[in-house]
Amino acid sequence: MKNIETMKNFFSQKKFWVIGIAAATLLLLLIMKSCGSETPSEKAFTIGEDAQWRTINVMGKQREFAAFTKNLLTALGKEQQIQFKVAFIPHLDLIDSLEDGDVVGILTDLEPNSFNQQHMLFSQPFFLIGPVLIVPSSWPQNGWNEKGHKIIGIESDQANSLALEHDPSTEIRLYRDILKALSDLNTGAIDAAVFSVIPASFYIQTFYSKELKIVTAPLNDDGLRLVTLKKPKGEELIEAFNKGLEQLKENGTYDALIEKWSLVNPEKFGQ
Repeated sequence: MKNIETMKNFFSQKKFWVIGIAAATLLLLLIMKSCGSETPSEKAFTIGEDAQWRTINVMGKQREFAAFTKNLLTALGKEQQIQFKVAFIPHLDLIDSLEDGDVVGILTDLEPNSFNQQHMLFSQPFFLIGPVLIVPSSWPQNGWNEKGHKIIGIESDQANSLALEHDPSTEIRLYRDILKALSDLNTGAIDAAVFSVIPASFYIQTFYSKELKIVTAPLNDDGLRLVTLKKPKGEELIEAFNKGLEQLKENGTYDALIEKWSLVNPEKFGQ
C-alpha cells in the first residue's frame, strides 16, 4: 500500500511538471510570435520612387534627393508608427505600378488637377520646386513697387503656371536659359528674374553668391508629393503622411535632413 501511494505521488508530481513545462513553452512561443510581428499600431507601406528624378532638374543631386526621401520616410514612419519600404521604379512605370497595386504610393512631382484628383490622392508637398523671385543683392526692399518701369525675366516653361497680373509698368521677358537670365540680371539688363528654385539656388551659390539673392519662397505650390489611389488605405496613408511631415518640420528633423544631404529648404527663402 505504501508503494502504491508513493507511485501515486510520483505520477501526480510528474503530471504537474509536464503541465508546467507545456504552459511555459506555450507562453514562450506567444512572446516570440508577438515580437516577430507588427503590433496593431504599426502598418507597412511600399512606396515607389524614381531614384533619378528624371522629370525635374535636381542639378546632379539625384543621390542626395534619393537619400533625403528615404531618410524622410524613415523619420516620418517613426512619428506615425508606420513602416515604409522604398521600391526604385523607372519614372515611366511609376503610375502603372501604383494602379497595378505593386506599390501603395509613389513619390512624384505630378501636380493635382481636376482630372487626376478623380482617382488619386495627393499629400502636401514635402519639397517645393516652384519658381522664386531673384534680384540683385542691392535690391531696394522699399520702393520696388514705385519704380517706373521694371523688366522681369521669367523662365519660359513657368510663364503659363504663374498668375501674372497685368501691370503696364512691368515688362516680361522670357528666357530658356537661366544662366543668360542671371547674367542679364547681374549687369542690370533686367530688374528681376523668376526661375525654378533648385537651379536658381544652385547657380546663385556657385556664381553669384555676393551679387544676387532669392527673396521669396516658391511662388506656387509645385512640389514633390506622395500620391496614392483614392481608396480607404490611400486616405489613411495621406493623412498619416501629412501629419508626420508637419511634426518633422516642427521638431527640426526636416531641416536637419535638408542640411545632412546638402540641400536647401525652399520654404526658408524670403524669411
